[in-house]
Amino acid sequence: MKRVVKRLLAYHPLDDTAAVRATLEPLRRDAGLPVCPPWEGDLIHETISAIRAVDCLEVGFHTGSTAIYMLNAVRPFGGNVTSIEPNPLEACGVATVAAYDTDANHEVVEALSHEALPRLLAEKRTFDFIFLDAWKTFDALVMDCYFATRLLRTGGVLFFDDHHMPSVRRAARLMRSHYGYAQMPPLPAHTDWRFRLYLALISGTRHMPFVRLQKVLDDADAPAVKDWNFDAAI
Repeated sequence: MKRVVKRLLAYHPLDDTAAVRATLEPLRRDAGLPVCPPWEGDLIHETISAIRAVDCLEVGFHTGSTAIYMLNAVRPFGGNVTSIEPNPLEACGVATVAAYDTDANHEVVEALSHEALPRLLAEKRTFDFIFLDAWKTFDALVMDCYFATRLLRTGGVLFFDDHHMPSVRRAARLMRSHYGYAQMPPLPAHTDWRFRLYLALISGTRHMPFVRLQKVLDDADAPAVKDWNFDAAI
């Protein structure tokens, strides 16, 4: 019965991301590697397309699955994607990107996030879309958020993976309460409550597996700048 319900509620992916799924299928089917699920990839695509993002950054590269979803989305705008990965040669992401598009506008920063993010800030780099999927302890994630919000242009989107984890939900709550972020709808636009039920069935939790937040205040206007005790709110 549960299998029948799942089949009835199953997600129907976007046609615009078919080439990405075709590239990722051998990794999932033959190598058994964890790749970005179609619904999350489509939400990444939808977000980037909606804000017409040109410069995208991800913290955590590994299989390269989120990178090629981003590359697919920025292509109409002539955009580029930067991925932070400490050991890109040990990950299969470089090969995944090459399989998708040998001429992709893609850069890999070979470093840990606490090394790479301050360097990008010092170089005065800015981004329209930042995807966070690195180490998930609260201290490491908040450090990533600290630099990410300074790298993100106002109006840009910060996208958290693994939002079912308490540390990620806490970090996202901090960004909403004290860094000038507004939560965006949690699901792809062409889905409804039935797909949300499907996610709950396959994940075993009511919490969404990801969340996207839009930066609506400039850094200088964020409450955290004015309230030195903001940590009490989280």
